[in-house]
Amino acid sequence: MGKWAEEALKRLREMGLDPYRAWLCAEYGMCPEDVDHAEVDRLVFMLVADLEAEGRNPVAEWEKRHMEERAGKRPAVATA
Repeated sequence: MGKWAEEALKRLREMGLDPYRAWLCAEYGMCPEDVDHAEVDRLVFMLVADLEAEGRNPVAEWEKRHMEERAGKRPAVATA
């Protein structure tokens, strides 16, 4: 994992967000009340860009998980 991804993960964890919850916040606005949406969006962008540079596609995994949750195939994560 690159420098940008490590920095983004550290900051997201300080905000109480795992990468998936952060993506939900950035993509769908499903953010806890005390979280700055713009900052989360920036951090998710940094994380995704770094992981994609390594050949990984975290967004595809998160989208699949989100669709499974919406379909009731997987318990939904609390976002607020």
